[in-house]
Amino acid sequence: MQLRAVVEHALGDEQPGQALRRLVRELHTAGWPKPELYRAFHDLLKPQQGWELTGAQEDLLRDEILDALTGWCLPERRLLPEEQDVVG
Repeated sequence: MQLRAVVEHALGDEQPGQALRRLVRELHTAGWPKPELYRAFHDLLKPQQGWELTGAQEDLLRDEILDALTGWCLPERRLLPEEQDVVG
C-alpha cells in the first residue's frame, strides 16, 4: 500500500479530518505502531516530487494526525490514547 495514495483519497473526502483519523486507526489495526505512523505522516509534509499539499491540507495533517499522536491536543482528540504519545 502506498500511504500517499490513501492519504490523498482521505484528503478528498467530504470530511477529510475524520477520514484521516479513521485511516490512522485502520493502519494501527493493521499493525503500524504509533511511532511509525507519526514518522510516515510527518514525512508526507516534506516536499515530494509530483505532490504538493495545500496549506489547508498541511494543517489537517498537523492538527488531526501529528498533534493527536503526540498529545498536543485536547485529551478527547488524541489518537490511540491507549499507547504512549510520540515525542515529535
